[in-house]
Amino acid sequence: MNHLKVLRIACYGIFLLSLTHTNCGVDEDLADGSCQTLADSIALTEREALFFDLTINEEPRGDVSRLRKWNGQINLFLEGVLSQDQFNEVNDVVTEINSLSSFIEIVLVDNVESSNLRFFFGTREDYIALFGPNVPVIPDGNNGLVNIARDSSFEIKEASIWIDNVNFPDFEFQQHFIREQIARSLGLVNDITSFDDSIFHETINTNISYSELDQEMIALMLGGVLRPGFCPNTILKAIEE
Repeated sequence: MNHLKVLRIACYGIFLLSLTHTNCGVDEDLADGSCQTLADSIALTEREALFFDLTINEEPRGDVSRLRKWNGQINLFLEGVLSQDQFNEVNDVVTEINSLSSFIEIVLVDNVESSNLRFFFGTREDYIALFGPNVPVIPDGNNGLVNIARDSSFEIKEASIWIDNVNFPDFEFQQHFIREQIARSLGLVNDITSFDDSIFHETINTNISYSELDQEMIALMLGGVLRPGFCPNTILKAIEE
């Protein structure tokens, strides 16, 4: 049985829900089954550094983790109260993301039973009431959340997204967060302070399109070159330019 623990990542209301860490069936660098840190002598390209910043941690040579990644079709179910404009925006974002993918596809489904990614539009209180004990503590003023659940091989098995479109009704603001939250649910969970045109920037919430580098990051997470559980050195070998 998998046991859940919560790793909270706070950035404009974004959190990550993760499963417990085990090394069963995943990439191993060292004899004890752990990951080896990247050597200080390795000079990362801009693209490589950004990928590590978004997926592993703020400093890949420091607190080493593993790649959390989907490994099959993502079935997205929309729920709550959303307008036609919001539905169209989600559909446009999904279409764009799928155009970047060489392996994994996002499919909109019409029932929750067949979904593994749920996207709820509504208030914090309604989200908590719907998802119950699986929801981490949400600070006042937060307008969105991402919960990601992985298995022991670091494969993302399910996720949920919440956006407060009631207390934050501005559509351009929602456009940014719809785009950002869907991308984060792919495993691009960390904030960045560089690249002002990125959807993942820590403080800029006016971007309503993916930058070229954003698109590259999404393509890597939906492609077949990287596998769940990869250590930093294995990731680097796979994505080296």
